[in-house]
Amino acid sequence: MVDLLRNPGTGWALRHGDDDGDAVPYWHAQEQAAQSAASLLFVDWSRNHLEPRPGQFAWKYDEEFQLLIAGALKRKLRLAFRIRVGSEQEKVPAFQRGYERFLAGFAAEFDDPSRVDFVMATGPGAERIEKYFSRVPSSGGVQGAISCAAVGGDCFPAAERQAVLGRFPARPFFAAIGYRAGEGEHWRSDSHYGELCEEWGAIRAATLAEALEHHANWLELGNVADAALWLKTPDLVQEFIELGGYRLAPARLEFPSELIPGDRIVIRSTWGNYACGVLPDPKREYRVEFALLGEDGELLASAVDPELEPGSWTTGEFHSGEVVLELPRELPSGNRYLATAIRSRRSGDGSPALKLATGLPDYGCWYLFEQFKS
Repeated sequence: MVDLLRNPGTGWALRHGDDDGDAVPYWHAQEQAAQSAASLLFVDWSRNHLEPRPGQFAWKYDEEFQLLIAGALKRKLRLAFRIRVGSEQEKVPAFQRGYERFLAGFAAEFDDPSRVDFVMATGPGAERIEKYFSRVPSSGGVQGAISCAAVGGDCFPAAERQAVLGRFPARPFFAAIGYRAGEGEHWRSDSHYGELCEEWGAIRAATLAEALEHHANWLELGNVADAALWLKTPDLVQEFIELGGYRLAPARLEFPSELIPGDRIVIRSTWGNYACGVLPDPKREYRVEFALLGEDGELLASAVDPELEPGSWTTGEFHSGEVVLELPRELPSGNRYLATAIRSRRSGDGSPALKLATGLPDYGCWYLFEQFKS
């Protein structure tokens, strides 16, 4: 069984909306899903809940919101947000003036790539969100950084399907679920699903297939009721872990058989993406690095491969490059290790290194692929 890799910008997403209750019982009910499958909490709240009165921001004054976010981070889940604004609010001038203040405050708290995958907004003024988020991908309209659509038969019309495919790989896809638990069996009248699906398990299988076909980086595991249905089909949950989003790994590594102090060694590599999506990296922040480590993990030498851009890799393609590693004139005693990693050039601000889909042993962010004994 392929391991769950909790990487930024990929994975199963739990959802919490306006009506999904208090944080403590929510996390109690979602514990199994959070531990075994999820990588993300998708907070899908209306602006009225996030700021019920002017300046009363949920992240500062709402204990339930604070517990919800703390619960996600405690379980090592990343965050994503959708801010929903009703059309009736467009006509209220005070609302529009306050929205700028709200977005500035929201960005000050959550424009943080160490915790947040993306932020999107819907409704009047949604496009404004993109001017406040510079570090985290944001989407407030058709030109935003993320594609989002509900998948599931008639919930996912042909025009929207084509739009999602047309934006890939430039815009990673968040696949919401079209048919939710607790909303009845409306899928029985679906022109795609109605005659093919007799029960919820079949609906979930069809939903998964559509998500994978459209290169989903994220797939909604949903609220408590939705997640409980998904967990009844663990093979489907595991299939998205294995095939959804991105899974990056070296396919081939070539390197010298010995290390000579002061020498310059060449490392050649070929890499692939073994899942259906793409690493969200519009600014090309992520880089493939190679290093020589000492026995205690000391960094003895390192180099970035300038030819490899992991944010452009899609399934079925392989990408090759080479680096020259300049060894120090004196090598410490003890074992030394050649290692590789995919890290953000902004790693100093908390942007995480990627977990690779490989069985190589790891040391911190590094994956060790050769040992040289002293």
